[in-house]
This record gives sequence, C-alpha cells and structure tokens, in this order.
Amino acid sequence: MQLSEVGGQLTAHKTASDVIHELDDFNEFQVSARVAYELRQSASFLAENYWSLAIGRPDQTASLLEWEITVIGDATPAPIKGVVDIESGLPVLL
Repeated sequence: MQLSEVGGQLTAHKTASDVIHELDDFNEFQVSARVAYELRQSASFLAENYWSLAIGRPDQTASLLEWEITVIGDATPAPIKGVVDIESGLPVLL
C-alpha cells in the first residue's frame, strides 16, 4: 500500500503487493488515529513500496474483516493489525 497525507490525515492506497478480500471495489482506505500513530513511528512511512496491506476474514465464521500491515520484505517490526469498519460508505482501518 502507498500512504498519502493531506492536512494531517493519512489515507492508504491499494497497490499490486496488497491482498484485499471482499473489498475489491475499493482502492483507498481511511486510516484511524491509532493506526496513523503506529505508521508514523517509521521514518519511511510515506515511502513507495514500503508497506503491504492484507484484508480478509480469519475464517468463514468471523463477522469482521481484519487487516494486517507489514513492512515489505522485513519480519520486524511486528505487523500492525485491526479491523475494517465502513463509515460513510468508505472503509476505515481501525
């Protein structure tokens, strides 16, 4: 995923390295304050080809879509994880 920042608000944009299930029609995801804080801990948080986003259900019985953000090609730091909520028709990474 590629991040952009406008007026202090981060937005995640889908890239070819991302795995997005059930939200295929969306190319853009809003980022909650908690997630933005965690992403900003990396000095390279706005770099291209730095993050990878995966969205899906952990199993067929799960009611919520979960997401995980990792640094491409690096097992550390630990992934950032959360759930997806739909607000005003747009997916938000909580």
